[in-house]
Amino acid sequence: MSTELYHHPKRSVVYNAERLCAILCLGLALVLPTAAWSQENRIQIRSGFEPFSDKVQVRGAASPSDELTLDIFVKVRDYDGYVKYFKQMELGNRLPEKEEQKLLQSFEPSLEDYDTLIGWIREQGLSIVFMDREGNRKIVRAKGRIDDLESAFKVKFAEVQVDGKHYNAAQSPPTLPSSIARIVMVVNGFQPYRQLIQNVRNVVVKAAPLKAK
Repeated sequence: MSTELYHHPKRSVVYNAERLCAILCLGLALVLPTAAWSQENRIQIRSGFEPFSDKVQVRGAASPSDELTLDIFVKVRDYDGYVKYFKQMELGNRLPEKEEQKLLQSFEPSLEDYDTLIGWIREQGLSIVFMDREGNRKIVRAKGRIDDLESAFKVKFAEVQVDGKHYNAAQSPPTLPSSIARIVMVVNGFQPYRQLIQNVRNVVVKAAPLKAK
């Protein structure tokens, strides 16, 4: 099937739930790409994470028994083709609807990768709140205790105050085993005071990769 895109003047750019999820996922990943972390053959996932700003006041250690919910976005297949598609869509260049749907399906993560991620999440003692195994497989929502999350993602949490409200938030970026990191694009929710939409760029632009540390 040809993936060449063309302008379709009678169709407006309307994002359904699936496409919006994909755009959010892509936008988050491009804000801060991943970088290799040498210890324990793990990968440091920096997407969706920022160092504490002056507005974030650390109040102490987070309670180990508190729970937090994470949205884990799964990497698409043919990432370069995916970026090209959304750049063209932003410009109003569209395929006929059936061809576009088929193209989007070709980007969906594989069922094997999705099941591998779900299995790893459960092995860490976390619970699955939402999964889309029979759909586009772009997201898994997981929930767990702070101590289990610290062990699984090798992060430290603190109790913080932002604009008068209290949260449990990660003080460092999450890391994943390399076999799992290759599947994951974004882990969102480690800093609940941040809004997801703040990380999304209006136009999809591929960022330069960070150097390994």
